[in-house]
Amino acid sequence: MIEWFGNHLEKNDETQVALCTLPLYHIYGFTINFVTLMSLGYQNILIPLQKDTKSIIKAMYDHNPSFIAGVNSFFS
Repeated sequence: MIEWFGNHLEKNDETQVALCTLPLYHIYGFTINFVTLMSLGYQNILIPLQKDTKSIIKAMYDHNPSFIAGVNSFFS
């Protein structure tokens, strides 16, 4: 993922915030948010339930994420 995104991911920049709506036991959520973004020093905002729209919107307003990983059903 680091190679794919190239210069779009800043290393050791604590101001970068990622919104994680996927469970970390899911391989996509684990790889993107835990392995990749945490290794780069991103702050991860974890949302336990992907369908909890109110919590997601509140987290977006409160933390202004610079990165959101999701699956198709999340964005539709």
